[in-house]
Amino acid sequence: MAHKFVPRKGKGKDQASPPPSPAPEPLPDDLPPPDALNDGPVPDEGAEEMTDKDVDTKPPILKPGRSAKDSILKKLPAKGQKKSLLKLEPRKKERQVVVAHDRSMAPLVIVLCIVAGAAVTGGVLLMTMNALPGYRASVEVSQPNRLDWTFVEGRESLEKIPPTMDLWDAKKQRFELYVPPELDPAQLAPAILFLSPDSRPQGWDSWQKLCQYHKCIFIGVANPGENLEPWQRTRAALDAFDEVRRSHALDPERTYIVGLGTGAQAASRIAYALPEFFGGLVAINGGQLPRDEPWLRQRLIDRLSVALVASAALKPEVEKLYKPILSDMKVRCEVWEGGPGRSMPDHDTLEKIYSWLEADLPRRLELVKNYPTAHMPPQDAPQREELSQTLLTEARKRLEKPETFNSGLAQLLGCLQRWPDTAAGKEAFKQHQEFYMREQRPWVQEEVQQLRARDLATARGLTAYLTAEVEPAERERTADRRHEWFNLAVNLWRKLSGPKDAPKEIVEEAEKSIKDLQRARAEGFATPVPTPEKKD
Repeated sequence: MAHKFVPRKGKGKDQASPPPSPAPEPLPDDLPPPDALNDGPVPDEGAEEMTDKDVDTKPPILKPGRSAKDSILKKLPAKGQKKSLLKLEPRKKERQVVVAHDRSMAPLVIVLCIVAGAAVTGGVLLMTMNALPGYRASVEVSQPNRLDWTFVEGRESLEKIPPTMDLWDAKKQRFELYVPPELDPAQLAPAILFLSPDSRPQGWDSWQKLCQYHKCIFIGVANPGENLEPWQRTRAALDAFDEVRRSHALDPERTYIVGLGTGAQAASRIAYALPEFFGGLVAINGGQLPRDEPWLRQRLIDRLSVALVASAALKPEVEKLYKPILSDMKVRCEVWEGGPGRSMPDHDTLEKIYSWLEADLPRRLELVKNYPTAHMPPQDAPQREELSQTLLTEARKRLEKPETFNSGLAQLLGCLQRWPDTAAGKEAFKQHQEFYMREQRPWVQEEVQQLRARDLATARGLTAYLTAEVEPAERERTADRRHEWFNLAVNLWRKLSGPKDAPKEIVEEAEKSIKDLQRARAEGFATPVPTPEKKD
C-alpha cells in the first residue's frame, strides 16, 4: 500500500527554481580610466545643496494601515517643489583597486569555486548523491544522526553526551544503499535497515531480489557487530539510517529493521527503544529481551510485528526465551526456520516474512489515526523538548478514556523518567503525583496485575531457556549472557514470591525454578560466582 507524501512548504523540491541569470556581456577593451568611474553626477548650478541635517538617517516608522511604500513616498518632495541633490565627493585615488581581467584564468576560477563550494556544502552534496537511484556499495555519512540514540543505551534521554561515548566520528561510517529507480518521490517509501554482524556492510545479496520487486530502499549498515561496544553499534546504525531519512521520505509504518547474529541484538535494542520509527523487527539468529518500561512495552504491543528467525542450533534461545515472553506480552510475533549454520534465510523465507510484516499495516495505520504521535513523521527528527511534549500530549489523550487510562498513566511515568529536566517532563511529574495522591485509585490493582504478569512471563522464559540442553559451542558463545540472565531470573522469582499476598502457586513455582536454575549453573552454563572465603 502506497501512501501519499506531501512535501513541506519552504525551501524544498516542491518550489520552482528561479530562472537562470543571463550570462554577463564581455568587458570592452577600451575601459575608461578609473577616475572617470569614480566621479559622481555633477549637480545643477541652481540646485540647493543638501547638508547632513537634511538627510534623515532613521528608517521610516510603519504605522498601522500604512505600507512601507507610503512611508517612503511621504518623505519625497511634492510636485512643484525644487528637488535637492546630495553632493557626491569623488573617491580618493589611493583607495582605488584596478583589477586586470584575464579571460584565460576563467576556467581555473570556476574550478576553484566548485571545489570551495564542495568543501563548504559537502553534506548537502553527499545527501544529493544519496538520492540518486540504483545500488552503491559504499556510501559516506555526511553528519551525525539527529535521533535519540542515548535513550537506546539507558532509561533517560541525555542532553549532553558522556565523555566516554563522545569519541565517535560519524563521517567515517559507511553503508551500502539501494534506491529503486521507479521510486515515486511523491509517495512514502518502504525501507529495510539491515545490521550485519561484521565490520563491513552486507546483506544486499540476500535482499536484492525482494527490494527490487517491492521497490524498497535498502540500507546495509557496517560496524553494528561484535567488534564494537553496544553504544557504538547503535550510533553506527542510526547514523546510516538518519542519513537516508534526510534525503528520502521513509514510511515509518513500512520501515523494517533487520539484524543478523550480534546485529540482531543491536536491531532489537533499537526497535524496543525507538519503536515509533519502525513497523517491524526481524531478528535472525539473535535477539534481545524487551525493555521493562510499561509505556515502551505498550508501544511495542501497539506498533511492532516481531519476526524471529533461527537455525537449528539457535532454536532454544528463540523458542524458549524470546517467543514465550513476547507472546505473553500480546506482541504480534512469529518464528521462522533459518538457513544452515548462521547464514541468512533463503529468498522464499524472506518473502514470506516481508508479506507477514506488511499484513499488519492496517493496524499500524489505525493506531496513527487515533494517536498521530505514535509514529515519527518522515524526515522529522524532533529534539528533547518537542519529543517530551508529544508524549505528554498523547498521555493526556489516553487518560480521557477508561480503556486507555492505564496506558496514559504509564506514558506520564515514561515522560518524566526519560526527560526529567524538560518542561513537559516536569509537568508529567506533577500530573502523575496528582493522580496517585487521590484517595480513590481503582487503577492501581490492574497496574499491579500487569506488572506481575510482565515479570512472570520474563522469569518463566529465562528459566526455560537457561535449563534447556544446548550444544557446547552455543553454551560457550552465550556464557556471559547466561550468567547475567541467571541473576535476572532469580531476582524476578524472589520479587514475585516475596509479597505476603503472593499466590501460593507462584511461591511454589518460584522455589522450584530457583533450584533448577542453580543446578543448571552448577553444571556449567556460565562461570559460577566465587564464594568469598571465611576469615578466621
